[in-house]
Amino acid sequence: MDEDNFLLLNILGLMLIAALSIGLTALYWRRILKRIRRSSHQEKMRRLVDSRRAEQRARLKAEFTINILQEVQTLQVGLDSYLKLFADPDMSIPPNVWERTSRLLQRRAAQMQAMVDGALVVMQYDELPEVPHDDVVEVNVFCQDVFNSCMKYLRNGVETNFETSLPDDYIIKTNMSCLDILLRCLILCSMEYTTKGHVTLKVIADNTCGKLVFTLNDTGLGIPEDTKNQVFDRLPYDTVENKITGLRLRTCKAMVRLLGGAIHVDPRYEEGTSMVFSIYAAGPGG
Repeated sequence: MDEDNFLLLNILGLMLIAALSIGLTALYWRRILKRIRRSSHQEKMRRLVDSRRAEQRARLKAEFTINILQEVQTLQVGLDSYLKLFADPDMSIPPNVWERTSRLLQRRAAQMQAMVDGALVVMQYDELPEVPHDDVVEVNVFCQDVFNSCMKYLRNGVETNFETSLPDDYIIKTNMSCLDILLRCLILCSMEYTTKGHVTLKVIADNTCGKLVFTLNDTGLGIPEDTKNQVFDRLPYDTVENKITGLRLRTCKAMVRLLGGAIHVDPRYEEGTSMVFSIYAAGPGG
């Protein structure tokens, strides 16, 4: 009888161990399946978010391009109207009217060229994943040269200043073409809207993150509060001058990304507009 009880206990023990093993195995696989489902759901959500972001970028890009083309079309229609008027052999134009109209035509042609050139730059660089950083740039000399090349657009009575904390022999490796386009676009934006006061460029080295920080301050019209967060992404729907500025700022955003930095409007600056951007500042051996 004792042997039978012992055998029965062994059988019950084995059955209990088997049941426990089956239960633990089922629990393990249940948790694995939950993780798989959760991971699958997270992957679906990630893909959905990525898809919606891509759709939003595509929509904004389409709006951006349409806005540019519409403005170019408007400028072209205006130019064609004047040209047809001047081509009329029976049209007699006084010299003073001809002079004013000629200046207007030159301005409109320059605006059309600025729109087309800016659009081509954005289309060329906006989708690039990266650019080579092989150019050795002497920062102070480079900034001063770009500043000087923009002086013909400066309004009478406006002062320009260049302030740097870098030694004159401070050198970095970057993409000179992108940096030139970036700096030039920002300076032209400041000069366009500053009729008195100053346009000041400052540059410092941020050694904690290995970047150069540029600040362009002006005493111009400033940017409305409700548009400060959109100036680098959307074109305004008003004047051609503002659209050209919006196109230049969109170009700046593309260049800053390729140069490994960021750009923003300083909300604390109240005298006009302050644009702050950074770029990756590898040394000559970097």
